[in-house]
Amino acid sequence: MDKDILFEKTKLAILAYCIEDWTSLYFVPSFVEQFYRFEDSELIKIKSLAIIKNLLDEKLVVAGDLINNKFIPWKMSINETLKRIKSDWENLLKDLVVLHGFFPA
Repeated sequence: MDKDILFEKTKLAILAYCIEDWTSLYFVPSFVEQFYRFEDSELIKIKSLAIIKNLLDEKLVVAGDLINNKFIPWKMSINETLKRIKSDWENLLKDLVVLHGFFPA
């Protein structure tokens, strides 16, 4: 299957999942793994970050945190947002922080 089609299918599945409410970034790698069948966690992370960047670039989602059951958008550039997500992912030595997420734009 063409990689661009997989990218778009994965992106659409993520958007369908988060269309009505806040969605944890934790779900992005699970969609990437499902559609791409990657077993390598580094490949999953690279593709997940590319999809997150694309969603942000196209203004389809807004990144932020869920605090006291309220979504608080991050007030930073897309590059800063991606650096924060990548840093948190790597420094926490586990999956993405459950409270980081995005909301439909």
